[in-house]
Amino acid sequence: MITAIESLERWERTFSQDDATPLREMFTDDFVMIDSDGNRQTLDEVEVWATGEDFHIGDFEIVHDDDHCCCGTHSVTLDGRNNGKVLFFALKSGDRISLWKIQRTPPA
Repeated sequence: MITAIESLERWERTFSQDDATPLREMFTDDFVMIDSDGNRQTLDEVEVWATGEDFHIGDFEIVHDDDHCCCGTHSVTLDGRNNGKVLFFALKSGDRISLWKIQRTPPA
């Protein structure tokens, strides 16, 4: 079963290396991401976004992680600048993730 930390590390690898392979390997074929504005994105759309921006995440704090879901927070930098904090929630399906929901706070 994929853990919250493993999934966040895969996000960071994708952002750092502009390679969506780590995401494709952990998400289900019908994966959906929902952003802070309620917009839904497919895996293909997330791949384009995640490999096209200079994002980095860190300061992982896991609130909950079990076989069904996980949630927590992490920091975000964009183009080397603090871009706030993100609360994430993910639904797991077997050994993969089927839904990733984020709520971003604005930078301080």
